[in-house]
Amino acid sequence: MALTPGRRIAMFGATGGTGSATVRSLIKRRDFADSPSELRLMVRSKAKLSRLIPELDSLSNVHVREGQLTDTPIIRDCIRDADVIICALGENNNIPGCHVLQDLARSILDALNDLKSSCSGEWKRPRLLLLSSSTWNERFAGQVPAMILSLLKTAFYHPYLDLRLSTSLFEASPELLSLLLVQPAALVDDEPIGMEISTESVSIAVSYSDLGDGFVELALQESYAQLDAVGVSSKGGNAVGKYAMELLSRIVRGLIAGYMPGMKRA
Repeated sequence: MALTPGRRIAMFGATGGTGSATVRSLIKRRDFADSPSELRLMVRSKAKLSRLIPELDSLSNVHVREGQLTDTPIIRDCIRDADVIICALGENNNIPGCHVLQDLARSILDALNDLKSSCSGEWKRPRLLLLSSSTWNERFAGQVPAMILSLLKTAFYHPYLDLRLSTSLFEASPELLSLLLVQPAALVDDEPIGMEISTESVSIAVSYSDLGDGFVELALQESYAQLDAVGVSSKGGNAVGKYAMELLSRIVRGLIAGYMPGMKRA
């Protein structure tokens, strides 16, 4: 699919697994470098981003802001006139009190409120793509055995709480933005094998590369504009034997972190 001309995309989380995969997926498109479209990235460390994706330095339509998730003026500058905002942040470990997504949600909403108030014409709501989880999609979760679902919710209780609270903040502001929840199952380091987008089901795993391709497709394809939640999977993501031990180890680590944090630190 050709890149939509003049599209402005703002992204948070570009140095993480999902965010960096999304950036790589977008800039490798032959029609991106020569288009009037613009990619704006806000990161805590420009140096880290340059190490991860050095080719960004040569692209004139990629602009990087450096700051903290509570720096509303910088965030406002990043998302000004954006057609799409991608939030690819998230905590992978079961750390009590984590609030990275809530901090970002509040800052984005404050920035959008400022921009809407200063808008001289009709307010154009940006499309916000939020990295979520299939665990909190009733249709997807209904396909998971109840015991496994309970273990997942317990093993990742704290990052899930951060996600749910930030989602509620975004959902409470439909006058400012149009929200799409991107809800994969387990994220794994694996070779790209092709992604699938569905409102009906997800596989048990998706590679970061395939998820990045999914984010780009969702950001550029107008046919998803009316949806509020989708799953993204790798085409071979239901290979239980391939991913079972890795997923089990994550659940165990999450349970240990939740019930015995001192042992985890040790």
